[in-house]
Order: sequence, then C-alpha cells, then structure tokens
Amino acid sequence: MQKAGLQPNDVSYNCLINLAASSGDCQTAWTTIQTMESKGIRIDHYTVSTLLKALKQNPKGKNDISKVLDLLDRHGIDVCCEEVLLNTALDACMKHGEHQRLAGLLDKMKARSGMQLAPHTYASLIKATGTIKNLTRCRELWREMTEDRGMTPSDVALGCMMDALVCNKAVSEGVALFRKWQNSVTLNTVLYSTLIKGFNNIGDAKGAIEMWIELRTKKLPMNTTVYNAVIDVHARAGATSEVSALMKLMAADGVQPDNITQSIIAKGFCVKGDLDSAMTVFRNLLVKPLSNNVIIYNTILDGCVRHNRMELADEMLSKMEEYCIIPSNFTLGIIVKMWGRRRKLQEAFAALEAIPKKYGFKPNGPVKTCLFFACIRNDATDCAVEVFRELRAMNYVDAKMFSALISNCARVGHSERAVALVEEAYGLAKGKRALARNEDLDSMCMEHLIKCLSRQGQLDVVGKPMLKKMESARISISKQVWALSMQGQVSP
Repeated sequence: MQKAGLQPNDVSYNCLINLAASSGDCQTAWTTIQTMESKGIRIDHYTVSTLLKALKQNPKGKNDISKVLDLLDRHGIDVCCEEVLLNTALDACMKHGEHQRLAGLLDKMKARSGMQLAPHTYASLIKATGTIKNLTRCRELWREMTEDRGMTPSDVALGCMMDALVCNKAVSEGVALFRKWQNSVTLNTVLYSTLIKGFNNIGDAKGAIEMWIELRTKKLPMNTTVYNAVIDVHARAGATSEVSALMKLMAADGVQPDNITQSIIAKGFCVKGDLDSAMTVFRNLLVKPLSNNVIIYNTILDGCVRHNRMELADEMLSKMEEYCIIPSNFTLGIIVKMWGRRRKLQEAFAALEAIPKKYGFKPNGPVKTCLFFACIRNDATDCAVEVFRELRAMNYVDAKMFSALISNCARVGHSERAVALVEEAYGLAKGKRALARNEDLDSMCMEHLIKCLSRQGQLDVVGKPMLKKMESARISISKQVWALSMQGQVSP
C-alpha cells in the first residue's frame, strides 16, 4: 500500500491491531499503536474498542488492560460516549479481574446519569456492578431500567441481576425477581442454574433440589452447567450415590461431563473421606496444564489436609510437575494451611517464598490469611503480628482475625499488645476504627484478655479503663466479661 503511494489510515491500522491482538501478538498491536501516535493518526473509540475486544479473548492479556485504559485517558476518549466501547471495556475488566479499574469505569458511568441505554448495556452494567459486590447500585440500575424507563428486561439482563443477587447471598430476592418476570421473559436453563447455584451457596440443598425439579418439569434443554450445579448440591453433602444417579441421568440426556464435573465428583469423595476414590478420578484426567485439573488437584489436596491424609498430600506435592499442575494462590493457601497443621511453620514460610517466585504470581490476601492462622496455631505470636500488619496494610483483616490474635497474645501473656489490638479494632485510641460497624470482637477473646490482665495484676490499671472506653464508645460488652472484671485475681 505504501509502495503504491497510498498512506494507511486509521481503518488500516485498526485492522492490523485487531489481527495482532486476536492472535495473541500484543507486542505488534502496541507497536502499531505507537506508529499511529508518531504519525499523528487519530486514535478513537473504535481503535480502543478493537484492542479491548481482542484482548478480552486473550487469556494472557491482563497486563495490557491497564495500558489500554491509560490509552483512553491519554487521548481523552470518553469510555461512556459509546455503548460498544463501554460494554467491551467492562467485559475486558471483568475477564481479567481488574476490579479497581472496573469500579472506576462504573463511577464514571454513574456520573453520566440520564443516558439512554439499551437493555444489553444495562445487563453489562449490572453484571459489572455485581462483580464488585455493590448490590445497592445493581438494584438502582434495575429500577432505572424497569421502572423509570419502563423497559422489559431481556433474559440476559434478568440473569445478570439474579446472579448479582445470589452471589451476594440475596437468594430469596433473586427467586422473587425470577417469579415476577418469569411470564415476561423467555425462560432458559441459565436462569435456573443461577438459582440452584445460589441455594447451594447458602447451604439450602432443599431449595436447590426444588429448582432442579421445576427445571426438569419445564423440559428445557439440559446442559453441563446446570448438571454441575445440581451435582454439586449432593457432592457438598458427600452423597456419592445421588451423584452417581445424576451422572446416569446426565448420560441419558446426552450431556457430556467436563473437567468441572469430575472436580465436583472428586469433591464428593473428599467430603465423604474417600480420598483414594477422589485420586482415581484425578488420575483418569488428561495430563495437561488445564485450569480445571488444578481445581481437582486443589480439591483433593484440601481433602487430604481436612482428613489428615498427610502421606497422600506429600505424594501430590512431590508430583505437582508430573501432573502438569500450575499452582494458584488457592493451591498455595492449602499448602500453607497444611504445614501449619503439621506444626512445620518454617515449611509454610518456605512455600510462600518459593512457589510464587517459581510460577510468577503474588501471594494474595487469602494466602496470607492462611499463613496468619498457621502462626496462631503454632503460637508464633511475633510472626502472626508481622503477617497481621501486612494484612492490615491490604485492608484485609476482620473481627475473626483480630479476635484470634488478641486471644493468642493473652494466652502467651502479651497483655499490652492484646490491649493495643482491642483499642485498634474499635478506634479507642488514636486512629480510625479498624472493624466494620457491623463487626465486633468475639466475647471469648475478651474473656481471655481479662483473665490474662487479672493474672498479671493489671486489671485495675489497664483492664477496667479499657472496658470503660468501650462502654463510652457504645461497644457491646458481654455480661461474662463484666463479671470477670469484677472478680479480681483469677487463678491461672
């Protein structure tokens, strides 16, 4: 084209970008973007939308999402100006777990109230808002669509709203919404799968099975997803005979099980304590580095820890590479938990250091939480405090963790540290309250602390003033704690 004297325009470059990014050649896509910028060729919402759409399909594109969104800012492109770009950006952020960026996009969209949106855009917004667990905003978007604008939701929009509700444990509200609109939208298997999953997540097996029976009576097409959901109901209870019956029904319906199905079956065996049968399921899978194989591996490894089958756990760890397992943070959390239970804390710290370095990921909050409780279990208070501080910096602590650390400090006689933690949790000294307003320390940890202060002769000097501060701050104090504070010296 250039030899013929024709200059490529934005459409030409966009075609190159789409081809490069779709085939996973992100470097060429970015080189093309740089060429456009150097030649002064306009980069518009179509360019960015093309790149985002291609990256969404690329599992390795996570690192490029932030660069694309920076490109939006650099060229002053309003992501909310065009629905295709908005939907693509939301989908890409959800696909690659960019929740902070997702929240930023949603905030921008909220500020642009009054836009006339299509039902599929409302569906994307509700799905994205549910992903960051802002259920209040999901409800606002739903009311805006159905009440303010009088639109009938599509089955996709209804499914997104129901999923947001059930994922945030508002299952009864999800069922009520389904009943309200079931005669106005085309019912499908996905809607029933969502409700079955929701009942399962709150431990309501009866509700899940009732939805399954209703689905069967509707004679809607069956698929692997809905079978996996209902099989999971029974697997969680270790009801392996019911799982077998469902597998036969699945075959009769012509539905093929996938690796997730096998993972759920393995889970059922693990719950029952039949780790050998679970391993049989695992060994029959294809030996490839597939994410679903990692799920089964994690399930069985966790089962080994729960049922104290440490010899099998050691075998699984030693054969991780042979099984082509690429461990995740979830895998690492189980390993850390296992070493904590085996009173081998050094091994837990070694795993935390070695595995992320080898496989190229960063330990997340749940992994460090497992390490924290491993330290508590082994009375390694100084280590527990150090990990706790790291989690505090990540805003990843709750009442359970505060309570565990306070109890541990009291048990080993570190009363000053325990009192400081109480004050930190409730914001009684300098600083903001660390606990959410709906959270309180466990009364048992406070009892341990009062007993510790009493044994050390610090009850009048430290303990009672602390309780008075709590009372002044209108913090609930159990009768048992008050009674202990009035008894004076407590026997060791």
